[in-house]
This record gives sequence, C-alpha cells and structure tokens, in this order.
Amino acid sequence: MYAAGDLPGALREARTALDGGREDPLLLRRACELALALRIPDEAASWAARLAAALPGAGADAEMHAWWARESSALTAGARDLEERERELRAAARRARAASLLIVGGVLGALGLLAARR
Repeated sequence: MYAAGDLPGALREARTALDGGREDPLLLRRACELALALRIPDEAASWAARLAAALPGAGADAEMHAWWARESSALTAGARDLEERERELRAAARRARAASLLIVGGVLGALGLLAARR
C-alpha cells in the first residue's frame, strides 16, 4: 500500500489486501482514511463499518480498545459528513440546473416576443 506512490494507488492496494474478507483493523483504518481523503463517501462508509465490526474484542487491552473505538467513531463520523456533503452538492447542482433552464427559457421567451413584435 505504501509503495503505490499515490493515494488512488494506495487505495487500490488496500482494496486488494482486504478483498479476501481480511479484517485487519489497521488496514481497514488506512483504507477508510484514503477513501475520505479521496472523497469517496460510499467506500469510506463501508470501510468504517467494517472497522467498527473488526474492533479488538473485550479481551484486548481496555485502553487499546477505547482508542480503536474512538478512531472508529471518528472515521464513521467523517464518512457520514462526507456523504451529507455529497448529498448537499447533488441538491445544489440540481437547483443550479433548474435555475439555468428557467433563465434560458426566459431569455428564449423574451426573444420570441421581441421577434413577434417585429
């Protein structure tokens, strides 16, 4: 993953390593961080969910478990925020397209009225 040389390459390497159902918390954390950095909300959410499920169990060191739980929560919140931002951007783009169509329609209507008066 680190030898990939770029973020998309590192994410591809992480996907490959995790494809077999491997649930390595450190690798899942890195994959989630990469997806967040690359602004891929659905993938970030998927890795965050897998990380939450793969957290070291209650038998692990309590301090380590608490750290992983905080890390998982932060990554889950980051993925959720990114998904919300993507929804907001899609809605803004829809509104912008609608406004553009209305403006073009208004201009064409005004031109049609001007042409009809001549």
